[in-house]
Amino acid sequence: MRFFSNKAASPNDIDDLMHTTFLRYIERSGREKIRLPLRFLYRIAHHVLFEYWRKRKRADLHDEVGELSLADMGPGITSLIARDQKKQQVLDALRSLRLDYQVAVELRYWERLPYEEIAEVMDTTTGTVGTWLNRSRKQLEKKLGALYPATHRSDDQSSSNAGQPGPEHAPGQDDPCIQGLMDGVRDLASGRDEDDA
Repeated sequence: MRFFSNKAASPNDIDDLMHTTFLRYIERSGREKIRLPLRFLYRIAHHVLFEYWRKRKRADLHDEVGELSLADMGPGITSLIARDQKKQQVLDALRSLRLDYQVAVELRYWERLPYEEIAEVMDTTTGTVGTWLNRSRKQLEKKLGALYPATHRSDDQSSSNAGQPGPEHAPGQDDPCIQGLMDGVRDLASGRDEDDA
């Protein structure tokens, strides 16, 4: 549910996406031994999500789905609505990333998957995952500047650490500020908003 919650055009589509994912998983597991079930489930979910958007945009989609953001594809109803304005800013910023970036960011920061597993889920290389995450962190930093402490901004780091890559450039190392922002919306994507409590 968390995987699909911020990527569907409508909340009503989430159950269908989950149903399709689990059905395919059951079909495959009946024919072969699944070595890493959770990783395999995410891989199926990734394919189901991209098929879903290709079908929705079949007439006017000239770019690869992963290269477009959900905002570009005009999803209409926002699947997740946060009571907290900061959380809503984070959710909206995620949906403004190209879909490849959004999936990679959420797998990394919400599901805590290592680069190798994200690469396997998304049918790419660990180097590509690293590039996507670095680019998406920079884009999120720009969009969430008001929520992002200046001490973690790359322009501050570049001036104080000339010639040295900041934490956001180190492979496998996460930006603690973005992790904090992602933690704030993870429960919401799981169907639980602590602000409701």
